[in-house]
Amino acid sequence: MKHTKRYSSKLSAFSVLIATLLALVIAGVLAPVGDQKAEALPINPAMATGSSPDNWISVEVVANPTTVPLGGGNVTFTYRVTNTKPASYPSYPDYRQDWMFFDKIHSNVCNNAQPTAASQLKYYPSTREYYLRAGETAEWTCTTNITQATNNTFTATFYDYYGNYYNRRSIASATEPVTMQTGTGYTCDALWYSSGKGSGISYGHLGTIDLTSGYALTNRFTINFKTTAVDVRNGSSSPNTTMVGSAAVAVDPLDPNKIYYFPRDSSYWNYGGTYVYDAQTGTNTFAASQGTVHAVVRLGFSADGKAWLVDYKGDLYRLDGTSWTKLGQITLGNLPGDNTLRTFNTGGSGVKLYSGDLAFDGLGNMWIIGSDNGGTAYLYTISKEELTGGQPINATMVGDMGNGEFNGIAFGPDGKLYATDDNDVAGLFEVNKTTGEATRITYLTEYVEDLGSCALPKPVLNITKEAEPSDGVLPNGTITYTVKIENTGNLEATGVTFRDDLTGQYMTYVQGSTKMNGATWADVNGTAPFNGTAALVKSPSARHVGTVAAGETVTITFQVKPVAGQTEVCNSGTVDFTGNPQAGGILTDDPRLPNPTDPTCVPIYHPAVGIDKKGLDPDTGDPKTLATPGDDTVRYVYYVSTDPNQPKGMAAERDENGLLVEGPKPGAEARLGNEPLSNVVVTDDRCTNVVPIETTEGGASYNVGDRNYDGLLDPDEIWEFECTQTVSTAEDTTNTATVNATSTKSNTPLQNTDTWTVEGRQALLTLVKKIADPVYDPDANVNQWTLSATGGEGFPSDIIGKTDESTITNRVLPAGTYTLAEQLDAENQYKQTGYVMDSLECLDIASATPSQPLDLGTGDQLELAYGQDVVCTFTNSTLPASLTWAKVDADNTAQTLVGSEWTLTGPSYPEGTTIGATFENNGTFTVDNLMWGNYTLTELKAPAGYVRDVTDWSAVLGPDPATGTAEFDVDLGNFPNAKIVPPNLPLTGGISRDFYTILGGIVAALGLGWVALNRRQITRKEAL
Repeated sequence: MKHTKRYSSKLSAFSVLIATLLALVIAGVLAPVGDQKAEALPINPAMATGSSPDNWISVEVVANPTTVPLGGGNVTFTYRVTNTKPASYPSYPDYRQDWMFFDKIHSNVCNNAQPTAASQLKYYPSTREYYLRAGETAEWTCTTNITQATNNTFTATFYDYYGNYYNRRSIASATEPVTMQTGTGYTCDALWYSSGKGSGISYGHLGTIDLTSGYALTNRFTINFKTTAVDVRNGSSSPNTTMVGSAAVAVDPLDPNKIYYFPRDSSYWNYGGTYVYDAQTGTNTFAASQGTVHAVVRLGFSADGKAWLVDYKGDLYRLDGTSWTKLGQITLGNLPGDNTLRTFNTGGSGVKLYSGDLAFDGLGNMWIIGSDNGGTAYLYTISKEELTGGQPINATMVGDMGNGEFNGIAFGPDGKLYATDDNDVAGLFEVNKTTGEATRITYLTEYVEDLGSCALPKPVLNITKEAEPSDGVLPNGTITYTVKIENTGNLEATGVTFRDDLTGQYMTYVQGSTKMNGATWADVNGTAPFNGTAALVKSPSARHVGTVAAGETVTITFQVKPVAGQTEVCNSGTVDFTGNPQAGGILTDDPRLPNPTDPTCVPIYHPAVGIDKKGLDPDTGDPKTLATPGDDTVRYVYYVSTDPNQPKGMAAERDENGLLVEGPKPGAEARLGNEPLSNVVVTDDRCTNVVPIETTEGGASYNVGDRNYDGLLDPDEIWEFECTQTVSTAEDTTNTATVNATSTKSNTPLQNTDTWTVEGRQALLTLVKKIADPVYDPDANVNQWTLSATGGEGFPSDIIGKTDESTITNRVLPAGTYTLAEQLDAENQYKQTGYVMDSLECLDIASATPSQPLDLGTGDQLELAYGQDVVCTFTNSTLPASLTWAKVDADNTAQTLVGSEWTLTGPSYPEGTTIGATFENNGTFTVDNLMWGNYTLTELKAPAGYVRDVTDWSAVLGPDPATGTAEFDVDLGNFPNAKIVPPNLPLTGGISRDFYTILGGIVAALGLGWVALNRRQITRKEAL
């Protein structure tokens, strides 16, 4: 028997899936599994939390993703701060004692965190503060490139209502780590080295230096193979040259298993091109020819996975595919005051620094050594822009490394810069990145020619600028600015400059006032050294200008005076540094404000005072503008601040209940006051006992709004006063409050007023619609009617609505004359002629005679009086419809016929009804009191001797929505009937033909009946 091989459907589907995945890999759509160069997809964000010791604020730090690919990747951080202070009055979120006020935020990773749309941080203009109400959350976000494992620490500082007096701050921090993607093989946690001296134990090694346990060296691969040397000292090729070492090694940061190096022979001059050692597989592969590259002593990788080299002549190359592209020659710079000519080139004049190495930081800047065998070595940096910007390629000197021919540098994962020197037993050094000075850490057990790593540290600069005084300055006063440049990264920033256009920002510099890190910084041409031009700065431990060490802060102070005519002095400076990813530099930020680059502003002192008077219900605290018997007590509260832009008086428009509401702020904004005020006194022309609302501190009484208890109304304070009064219920009461104060800086007397009105001449009005029975409109509904009461001149209290709606039910209105009206809605206007106004009756249900109708004058004029509670009812009746028709002889239409019967179907008779003698009057029919709508009339029985009319007659009674017309009494006219004609008789008197015809029909019918009966009997028998 032939055996047929069968495959399961699951196996077949699996085979298709594998084939599809392989095709995607080949096509480049999917990265191969384990490929370290594949971008890591964002994973679920992770969150860290923290709270202040007093539990008044909490913070969250969210990172997405939490792992980035080797070589670095963008991470979005979200920072949140929540006011967790227990609310004193949960139902009253505007109780300012429950607020937390913004002081500053800080992140060691992000210097440009922006507030999000979801942030609930609000600005309070009267006190110029940002705040969070109880339970609310502020939110910021930023996206930055992470090149090394990083702990992002976010710190938020807020203060409570009395925090300034007590010098009390609520500080909360949280730290969220971001890690580098891991895979098989090596990561960036060690240094690689190469050796090249053809003797001893260090013969041709590629290996690693363990930075965590005694700097032990481990050989991973021995360089000992023959190849064709493509770069020899005399310029010709040398076949079958044995490669025994390397002076140039680098690690691909996107794949740390790939160790690139240039092998060379024992003469140190014959090089064999570019090779890659795969530390995971142990394979050694040729990667690129030597090309025009001369002796290679400096090799490194930038964060984007590009290989770079600088040969012994100082020429810069980049590896593009399988060949090296020459970009130009490097020009070495000097420190200020040093005019020595130095060059990487072995030819020409000057100091020849042909040896050395290079490394890259996380910003893409190159750090490069130049040294010679005479023991001279210098550390330089080349910015990312210089590397790709064409000629000239300028290197900035960091400093002198000290005595030694240094031939290797590499960054460690700890952000330190390591170096090795050219001795039989090499030393491992740590390089001070602010001065360039190298300090020996240990001696190594091998002769090391070069170092390499894939660590990518970088600087992160946070720039702040604060002013003193910050609350205001007199027109001729002096402002002291403090600028801080903080490096929160793990790498020194180089080429750091500060520039501030003082003249362009309308300031006059106070000569000789600039200091950096507490030491005098000399003026240049009679002005600040940074005024309008970028000036190099340095942190305290830096030996040379332009360098800001990791973890250190540059502090710059200087003084200015405002140019006359300004209302506010605002200033921003700019900081730049080598490799700065923010084009144009980083703007200084006022840390007291929530945005990342807020200018630092100081207002020119301006005296002002404002008062906001409110009338409140003493029990509920709600606004009170109506006094009624038994409810006539008002608690006035007066809010006083240096903000003159307060609501004034009462608004022209009333609320939905017809009550007065507080007026708006003035249309034209007045300048905010920023001077403290003394002698603050509030008076009221009709409420004489105005007293401050006070609190007690240290045995003394202070206004509850005096946040620092100094007895002065400061610009960030709102003082409160109160007075209680019983007002009239028979007339309106308008009070005027006045505040008087004196400014403490300019000694200016100040005054401001506000009014509040409580009405006492009010009434209630309710409008109701009714439709009287019987109702002939089958779709009748009181909500098809809009009712209104329109006030006369001086009473802007028109009301309009439908029955039972709040807009016309128990509405509070001023006393006065109102015109009452009703109207059908637009879609029901066609029914208007079917409705008749029966009555408009208004009853004062609060009076002693609540059933006595009020006099409406001309019929629709209501005189609404104080204290009345009036209900006005519009009552309409609907017109009935009728239908008339007559039955006449077809041959004589003047002759009516009696005895017919009819079926009438329509809204009044949806099932149909018989119309007979009851509705007939000598052959004429009339049906009265019909509802509106479509009717059908059908003759049920004809008069005796007449043929029945089988026609269905129809009519529309009442308003017709199709035509917009209305006819209530419809006469269908005459309906004629023909007489029945008798059969003809034969002339002989015999039986006529018609007789036989009729007789035959009868016989046939009897026959059919007999057959049917017989079949039923048969069926029954069969059933039995």
